[in-house]
Amino acid sequence: MKVESGKCPVDHGKSNGAAGDAGAPPPGCPMHASGGAAAAPDASTSSKARGTVYNVYAQPIDPKNQMPATAAQQPSPGQQAELSTSRVQSSIPKGGTESTWLYPSPQMFWNALVRKNKAENVDETDMDIVVKIHNEMNERAWRKLLEWEGLHKG
Repeated sequence: MKVESGKCPVDHGKSNGAAGDAGAPPPGCPMHASGGAAAAPDASTSSKARGTVYNVYAQPIDPKNQMPATAAQQPSPGQQAELSTSRVQSSIPKGGTESTWLYPSPQMFWNALVRKNKAENVDETDMDIVVKIHNEMNERAWRKLLEWEGLHKG
């Protein structure tokens, strides 16, 4: 796909919320913030000079896991319910370390839905159970992966 200089390579037409707003970029899209591509972090200078990498929301990310460097644990604008910020330790090893991954808190999960414009018709008070299901599915998948690898040793 050829991207015109100064144009956002992401098609915002299919995923962005409100009727009559088709094609509008999500809030915080670095390609559309005050003047296009110049508003995005300049990978040729700032990232290389400081070693900082940014996601599409112009947030610094940890290059080891491609996640925001700081977890968003504050309530989202317009949020009605108070959500837990506690996180659960997984059994899944974090490559290159002696630790395991931390699962997102209900607040982090809700914030991700809001940030991705996927929170419409979702009840924020369901986040506790959604996170529990998310975590259990990851744990089951990890156990199956270990089981499959066990069949192929040697």
